Amino acid sequence: MEYEPLAPKPQPVFGQGFEYNGRLMVNDIPRVEPAEIKRLIFEPRGASPEQLHEWREELFRVAIKPWLKAQIRHYGMTLGYTDNSSKDELLEILRKESLKPDFDDISRQYRAFMPGQFEKMKADWEAQSTAYKESCFSGRRQADFDNLATLEEKLNFDIDMFLETYYSRPDILPHPMPFRGINFDFVMAAVAQVEGLYCQKVGNDFQKMLWIGWDKKEVKQACKEYAALAKENAAVRRQMKKQHAFLAHEKKLERAAATRLKPHREYVANVVRNRGLEGSYIVEVTHLGVQRQAGSSWVEIRKTILDGVFEATFNFMPAVEGVIILAQSDDDIQRYIHLVEPLRRAQAPTVQTDEASSSGSQTGSKRKRSENESADQGRTGGSSQTPASKRARSDLPAVPAGHTRYYIRWRGTVGITPPASGATKVLRENGEGESWIDFTEGEKAQFIAHLKVPLINEVIPGYKIQDRNMYEIVKWEARPEGSRHYSLR
Repeated sequence: MEYEPLAPKPQPVFGQGFEYNGRLMVNDIPRVEPAEIKRLIFEPRGASPEQLHEWREELFRVAIKPWLKAQIRHYGMTLGYTDNSSKDELLEILRKESLKPDFDDISRQYRAFMPGQFEKMKADWEAQSTAYKESCFSGRRQADFDNLATLEEKLNFDIDMFLETYYSRPDILPHPMPFRGINFDFVMAAVAQVEGLYCQKVGNDFQKMLWIGWDKKEVKQACKEYAALAKENAAVRRQMKKQHAFLAHEKKLERAAATRLKPHREYVANVVRNRGLEGSYIVEVTHLGVQRQAGSSWVEIRKTILDGVFEATFNFMPAVEGVIILAQSDDDIQRYIHLVEPLRRAQAPTVQTDEASSSGSQTGSKRKRSENESADQGRTGGSSQTPASKRARSDLPAVPAGHTRYYIRWRGTVGITPPASGATKVLRENGEGESWIDFTEGEKAQFIAHLKVPLINEVIPGYKIQDRNMYEIVKWEARPEGSRHYSLR
């Protein structure tokens, strides 16, 4: 069976600057009711500042130049083809016209038409519409329309058939209905041609929705509830996006840590030589207020002239760098310092001045007394322990199972950048009696350091990567003596 071709869709009929497609339009802009125009173009009296702000925003959004020209035309005024009036001038013309007594008279809209011209335009439009409607509801096209599953599919298939089927009268779909995945502007223009039918668009992007209904208040309420739900969903999505970014960052750090610890794992898997402390270690340091740089910190541990005493060069810049002495007792640390300090003084003699003493070191008399005390302790073996270190040691936590504790003394420089200037101020610092390192037993391939050093986290893990030296070695006696906290006892 052959079907007749579908009749063309009705085309607007033009005349006297208007177009008719069921109602008169000017550049696809319909006539607005007189009361709505007066509400929009005149500032409301007795309104609060918030209400005035909302009114100005609505006026700025709605009363654009094409809209003003269209309303002036709808209310029987002509501007001419070469009119160059500004938006403010057009708004003032409309205000003056709205004050006339006959502004509410609908007949003003038909002043531009000659007798019988509008009736002819209306008859032409109705004839096109009747032919198209009869063509739509006959034959195969009607069957194709009925076989579609959803309202959105039927609306996109043929908007005219859709409106005729579901919105020809209010009792078919009495309540507001939501639609998405459609040509919103096209559908809203078609709905506006149905008398008594109202639509409103709400949402953005994939949440955009068009509500269609016969009751304007119900449609607005449905849009309000949907907008609140869409806002809540958007907040949930933003939170999930932040969580996803955080997890991705954590995975990135884990991959960086795995790469940084690869030499340590290879060392542990292939260790066959020295199982002592000496060797090269990579260190996990968290600088307070400074972005962490993976793999930038290290410790180099080596033997000294005394058995059981080790020296370590460390570099935790930009926070601190220097040398550490490690031993299982404070006596060994003190004994080693008394051995190396005379060597340092013999290699680089210094002259005691008032300026030097004011920088944080001891006064001349106290310095001389401390040197005599050092000599006395050197003769007695240097086995005495300071009261401060004894008190500090009594407060230390117990040694974890399977670990060996080494007490430390560190001497180094601390880098501090004041916020007011870009220069770096270098201070000398020393730590004694308040820090320690716990090495694991067996291979001694890693440690946990409790190092009270300025600008860095106190608990620092370290991982051995090999038994030979990799970094620059700095000796204890090569470091400058530090602040007033340092004293040789």
